Amino acid sequence: MPNSLHEDVTVAAAECGKHVLVEKPMALSLAGCDRMLAACEARGVTLMVGQVLRFWEPHRKVREILDSGRIGRPRHLLRRRTGWQKEIRRDWYRKDTEGSMVLYSYAPHEVDIMLWWVRERPARVYAQGLKNNPYWNQDELSVVVTTEQGTILSLSQSLNSRTHQWDQLVIGSEESLYVNGNEIRIGEKEALTVERKSGPAEEVREFVNAILEGRLPEAHGRDVRATMEVLDAAERSMRANQAVELGLVSAARSAPE
Repeated sequence: MPNSLHEDVTVAAAECGKHVLVEKPMALSLAGCDRMLAACEARGVTLMVGQVLRFWEPHRKVREILDSGRIGRPRHLLRRRTGWQKEIRRDWYRKDTEGSMVLYSYAPHEVDIMLWWVRERPARVYAQGLKNNPYWNQDELSVVVTTEQGTILSLSQSLNSRTHQWDQLVIGSEESLYVNGNEIRIGEKEALTVERKSGPAEEVREFVNAILEGRLPEAHGRDVRATMEVLDAAERSMRANQAVELGLVSAARSAPE
């Protein structure tokens, strides 16, 4: 379903009393996310967002390691997602995201998984993006997030790299961790391979079980709103060419341009 329809379809489903599992990005604006949350909460229905990376076993193992204190307190996360994507067959997708595949197609995954790992809220965002391929409005993106606890989350993305990278370095106060696909390395000596089960299947299972058990699901709407705050702030940061304090985002959006 086109990203631009997520908001209206979610609201319509909620008004009919239906639970909702919506694909990422949750919406294309923070105001849209808030409208979806209000509609679902007013009718008492579940809203879950398809942040599928949370359900990949290697990522769940990383969270387990971080929670255990094995590398100390996470202080700096560096994440890369680069590859070659000259164009896309679903032209609606490019139009939906205003030509920025990196901001509203890939970044919702990448920002969300880092916030989920550290269990911290974003406080400050600085972003820079540019166009490398005329087909896109933006195909190079770097975002730096500082959390309320002072942890740095750094994301670099490109659609123009002939060298594919999709990996993560987590630097802790006592040790470092590196994850690439199914492989996780802790420091220089410890390595493990984690089976990668079907993330989408686990995601749907979590949605159904949460409804049956009367609890909030993983990646529920209120939780994922923090991810969308970062994307919203990144967009504003690029336009203003300066960092954005998240506590000021809502006020800034409502102010006259």
